[in-house]
Amino acid sequence: MSNSEDSLTVFVEGWTPAQRDLLSAQTAAEFNAAFSAILLETVRRLEKGSKNLNMLNEDGLSEVLSGFVNGTNALTVTREESSNGHVDLTFKAKLCKPPREVLGEAKIFNYYGWHESGLSQLVDRYSTGREERGLLLEYVKTPGIKGHMETLRSKLNEIKPCNQTSDCTDHETVDKWSFCSSHTHSSGEEIEVWHLGCNLHAPEKKTPSKKKPIV
Repeated sequence: MSNSEDSLTVFVEGWTPAQRDLLSAQTAAEFNAAFSAILLETVRRLEKGSKNLNMLNEDGLSEVLSGFVNGTNALTVTREESSNGHVDLTFKAKLCKPPREVLGEAKIFNYYGWHESGLSQLVDRYSTGREERGLLLEYVKTPGIKGHMETLRSKLNEIKPCNQTSDCTDHETVDKWSFCSSHTHSSGEEIEVWHLGCNLHAPEKKTPSKKKPIV
């Protein structure tokens, strides 16, 4: 084993399979699969903390998400980086060859109109045409995330905003509350957007019943 290979082995020691896959990704499909696995694990961590995170605003939630992602080493994310405007989340995999970047827009769920405005920002404003896939993340605080994401998908299929080229498709992970749409960018390139719901509906606290003492 060469010194460089030896150093790499030490460097990635303790990394998860997804983090290693991100580093070794040769194609867009391989990168997307690894990126998705890392992000989904981060979203699940947010969901498990919904009781404590539910009252945070969009910036607060994205700050927590950024902290989780930046702790993975393989992937970094910055907030409000400039790309024809201030992008909510800019994910960078600098160790990949070539380096890869994903632009993300995060919204607290407020039904279709708000979702479409986020999609327009991502596709029509922030994206340069070089990106192969963007992320539109919905922080859903209300109950019924399954129905909310299904409704968003149906409305996108009906209206086809931002030069949407076809009906939405399942995300490759077939994860819950998740789908993809494709859009023709002003550059002439086609950009895919991953729509991902994060369930932050906080479980209700149950008040213990007061039992009458037995006499």
